[in-house]
Amino acid sequence: MDYDDWKLQSGLEDEVVVCNCDECGQEIYEGDPIFRIRENGEIVHDTCFVEYARSALDASYEIAEKEDNND
Repeated sequence: MDYDDWKLQSGLEDEVVVCNCDECGQEIYEGDPIFRIRENGEIVHDTCFVEYARSALDASYEIAEKEDNND
């Protein structure tokens, strides 16, 4: 039995929505890996966490370069 047949026979097609992601707004289903933000109780998909953190910390993505300290 392949995965699709198993899923259909097991009744898992009725996935339970737990809440919505506070970063992307999409549904989070029972069993999905998430990050719960302790500071404010928000919940985000594990795949949304980096963008959430970048926004929350006002961080920018850059390429590291050696700084020239010649004053």
